[in-house]
Amino acid sequence: MNGERKLALFIDFENIARGVKEAQYKQFEIKLVLERLLEKGKIIVRRAYADWNRFTEYKRPFHEWAIELIDVPQSRYSGKNSADIRMVVDALDLAYGKTHIDSFALVSGDSDFSPLVSKLLEEAAKQKIVTLERDEKSGTYIITALTEEGGRAA
Repeated sequence: MNGERKLALFIDFENIARGVKEAQYKQFEIKLVLERLLEKGKIIVRRAYADWNRFTEYKRPFHEWAIELIDVPQSRYSGKNSADIRMVVDALDLAYGKTHIDSFALVSGDSDFSPLVSKLLEEAAKQKIVTLERDEKSGTYIITALTEEGGRAA
């Protein structure tokens, strides 16, 4: 084994799109996120969750980067958290079932996933959680890796 991290990327795109609109950015650029993550390791799993009928302009760039689009259509019964719930279930399934993944990258604009982060760190000491934050001044992404002890690592 060459020691390279093997990442699983989960994108809460509905929340990201809402944040992009509120911040009045022109568009979310997935390329910037992936370039930063590729500095940390190989991205084995790439998934983005949303009602993709609402975000058709993003389908092509996501497909070009081999990101699996998980369609979670909104309905009046399912509520706004359907994509969040599906993402959590998929991440936990991957954490428990696929031992070749040693790091998780969660891209979202809210703290809804704090319990997921805690569970991933609790269950698998070898796993790292990578979070992405956008620097408002430079427009670049800052990567923070959380260790099992809850501390920050490079």
